[in-house]
Amino acid sequence: LLSALYKSMAPKGVIRIIVPDAEFIINKLKQNKLDYFAPMYSIFDFNNVYELNSLDFLYHLLSTPRCRFINKKLNKDYSEDEYLLLEKSNQEIIDFCNNHNFVNNKEGSFHLSCYSSKCMMDILKKVGFSEVNLSAFMQSDCLILRDVPTFDGTHPWYSTYIEAIK
Repeated sequence: LLSALYKSMAPKGVIRIIVPDAEFIINKLKQNKLDYFAPMYSIFDFNNVYELNSLDFLYHLLSTPRCRFINKKLNKDYSEDEYLLLEKSNQEIIDFCNNHNFVNNKEGSFHLSCYSSKCMMDILKKVGFSEVNLSAFMQSDCLILRDVPTFDGTHPWYSTYIEAIK
């Protein structure tokens, strides 16, 4: 997809990518800071938020079809091996979350792949972008890309922002 976007862009064109920051999310979950994700509790529609666990947030944010909650319903439980997932390295967790053959839902709202800032920046450089920079919420060098909510309206508290110039 990024190669196709690159080829279709005009010289000096800018792309802004905003995705959940897998490294940041994993680190918060490894520190057992579930309260950081309190704004998300309502998506689970669960009677007792204290029964939510790290995997619920990890999967919902980085590999949605694996989450035991889909459409606010408890659908399954996790395996014993999955409960040990957060003991692995961050890269092993990212690789695990990206290793699947899931398809998206009708709305296209599932997260099927996850990236760290470094990983996404490396991919953009490999595709051929001449300049790749870490950005932040409402910090684009390009005025139109600072428009909220059109470009920067989605969860800045756990997202990574990257811009690349062809």
